[in-house]
Amino acid sequence: RFPAALALLLLLVAGPARADATAAIALARGGMVAEALDAAEAEVASHPDDVESHELIIDILMNLGLGYQAQDRYEAFAKAQGEAAWAWTLAGRAHTTARGARNAYERALRADPAYARAQAGLGDVERAEGAFAKAEQRYRAALAQDPAQPSVYAAMGGLMLGQDRTAEALVVIQ
Repeated sequence: RFPAALALLLLLVAGPARADATAAIALARGGMVAEALDAAEAEVASHPDDVESHELIIDILMNLGLGYQAQDRYEAFAKAQGEAAWAWTLAGRAHTTARGARNAYERALRADPAYARAQAGLGDVERAEGAFAKAEQRYRAALAQDPAQPSVYAAMGGLMLGQDRTAEALVVIQ
């Protein structure tokens, strides 16, 4: 599975799409984790479809060692949303096992084959399992579907760096 600390770092670097979620990000950057979690929870309460705030909640819970809480919460959340690709992608991000994450991401893609975040999530699973070529294919597919995903560029660049493909990684990350 994609390390939760790296996922949090990528989220903090990429920044939120919603301007009003910046308070939670700023708190997380400042090391005020409990306050960041509270701010993200408040954002989700007022904007239940704010994916970035949900992702921040997941990443904070994972980093606090509360992965099973995140997994249970977002599995139930996804079930309540029906076949919403974004909700199943959140469930995939929150899963504590590669198998559970893969199942959730695949369910998201069955609901919406063009949902880039689910494609990227499967790339993270492939990478964690050592299937680097498959991971790169997933990242490239995600970027073809939605090129405005900074975290996917970072993930693909990191994958390339891990394979000593520094020149390619620098092109991707830029």
